Amino acid sequence: MTYDARSLLEFGEAGPPTVTVGDCAVRYGTSSWADRSLVQEGGFYPRKSMTARERLSYYCSRLSLAEIATTYRFPPTPDVARQWVERTPEGFCFDVRAWSLLTENPTFPDSLWEDLIDEVRPETRDRRRLYPAHLSGDAYEECWARFEHALRPLHEAGRLGVVVLQYPSWFTPKPETRAALAAVQSPGSFAELLERLDEHVLSCVAFTGDPKNALELDDFDPLGTWAARAWDMLRVLDGYAAARRRGEFSKGVHAYLGHTPPGRPGYAPGAHSTQESDSVERSPRLRKLRVFPVPRDVRPDGAIFMGAHFKIARKGLVSPRMHYHDDAGHTGKIYLGYIGKHLPNAHTN
Repeated sequence: MTYDARSLLEFGEAGPPTVTVGDCAVRYGTSSWADRSLVQEGGFYPRKSMTARERLSYYCSRLSLAEIATTYRFPPTPDVARQWVERTPEGFCFDVRAWSLLTENPTFPDSLWEDLIDEVRPETRDRRRLYPAHLSGDAYEECWARFEHALRPLHEAGRLGVVVLQYPSWFTPKPETRAALAAVQSPGSFAELLERLDEHVLSCVAFTGDPKNALELDDFDPLGTWAARAWDMLRVLDGYAAARRRGEFSKGVHAYLGHTPPGRPGYAPGAHSTQESDSVERSPRLRKLRVFPVPRDVRPDGAIFMGAHFKIARKGLVSPRMHYHDDAGHTGKIYLGYIGKHLPNAHTN
């Protein structure tokens, strides 16, 4: 619950009471202990000349919750999070606003870690704002990982409440934004990824293949890294098909990867192939291995050759792949026929 400085004063020295509802505690606090209405305009603090550390200490004596909003513009570091822990008592809680890049908002380029600058696509490096689509898929995953790592000291000390995801104004109720919300937490396995596809979380992607091939990958991917990567690729395909449906994009998937609209999920074009190798294309036997089911309104015989694919990872003969058919120009959908180990080719079979 949010209060301004004047209403907080009405509670006296003790501050607002904590209310218990079942097993949950209802906490009270403000969007920042350094908010202007508290420091300059209000009478909450006994002195305007207090240091930042003194203000936080006094704040904790009155309230048990504070939101950290500065993390929206610049991601925190583990050292800063540890300082927040050291300067607050047990029982105090922080809600942290997620870094703008993680919620597809325009982001200050200088808030990106210096060692990831080379991961920004060359044609977008001079722009005034940074978007997820400007980064390679691996770099964007690394941004999420570093943000999570920075918050670990808060979590381990029991000080972390919630992470507030603030999306831009265009993020209105529609299939692609619901999919984005579902994708905030990547699937931890291919089993979970298939469940999401079965529940039509991605409205423009339909899985038509054999789930056994995908489930086999979980034996090689105990941490779920491949599943998370595959999900990011599927989000891009979903965004692409949605853009085709709306008439916002007229070219193919590879062109979309190279020119993903700002604020939309993107992925590195190098992980994508529009077709198979010549040796596969010319071999009836190898082509047959890449023929997968589609609805009969897509193909009368209910199957089609799927040469376009994403390279999920490199790992010997396993090296998982994801084959699909782009029917966005007709039915408005992407048909995913195969997720699994690298299919045989002229070099492996």
